[in-house]
Amino acid sequence: MRWLILVIAILLFIFILIFLTKLKLHITYSHIQKDDHFRVKIHAWGGMIRYTIKVPIIKVAEDSKSIVYKAEKGINADKAGQEAVKDFTAEEMLTSLENMKKLIKHVFGFHILVRKFLRKVKVKTFQWHSLIGTGDAVLTGICVGGSYAIKGSIIGLLSRYLRFKKMPIYSITPDYAKPSASTSFFCIVEFRIGHAIVAGIKIFRYWKGEKVKFSSEQVAKDSS
Repeated sequence: MRWLILVIAILLFIFILIFLTKLKLHITYSHIQKDDHFRVKIHAWGGMIRYTIKVPIIKVAEDSKSIVYKAEKGINADKAGQEAVKDFTAEEMLTSLENMKKLIKHVFGFHILVRKFLRKVKVKTFQWHSLIGTGDAVLTGICVGGSYAIKGSIIGLLSRYLRFKKMPIYSITPDYAKPSASTSFFCIVEFRIGHAIVAGIKIFRYWKGEKVKFSSEQVAKDSS
C-alpha cells in the first residue's frame, strides 16, 4: 500500500512539474532572394532542455512550375546520405490552399479558445526587418510606405492576442539601386506547458465534435 501511495505521489509530482514548466521558443525566419530558412529552438528549465526544429528549405524549381522542398537528412535520405527531394504541382498547391482556407474557417469556430490561450503567451522579443527595392526610386518609396502600413497593421493585430513584454522592433530599408527583396524575423515567446495542454484538450473536443472535410478526402470519395 505504501509503494502504491509513493508511486502515485511521484507521478503526481511529475505531472505538476510538467504542468507548471515554462517553454521558451526562439523563432527565426529569413528570406533572402530565393533562399528561405525557418528554425525553432525550444528551451525549458533554464536551458537544461534544448531542442531545435529546422523546417526544410523551400524554393521554386527553375525547370518547372512546381515548388521543391529539400528534406533534412534522415530516414528519407538514401544510403549515400543524399537529401530527398519532392515536387508539388500547381494543382496540388491549389488543393492545399483550398484545404488551408477550410482549416482557417474552421479555426474561427473556436476563436475564443485560441484567444484565451494566446493571452497567456508572452512575447519577450519581436524583431522584423526587411529590405525592398524595385529599381525605380519612386516605386520603391511607394512600396516601402505601403509595407510599413502592412507591418504596423499586422503587429497591431498580434498585440490584441499576445502579450508583448517589450515594444516590437521593425524596419524597412529601401534599396534604390536595384530590385531586391529580403526579410528577417526573430521572436522569443514563452508559455506554460499546462496552459497549452488545457487549450489542446479543449480544441480537441471541439475538433472531434465538428470535423473538417478536406478536398483530397472529397476527391477520394468521388473516385470510389
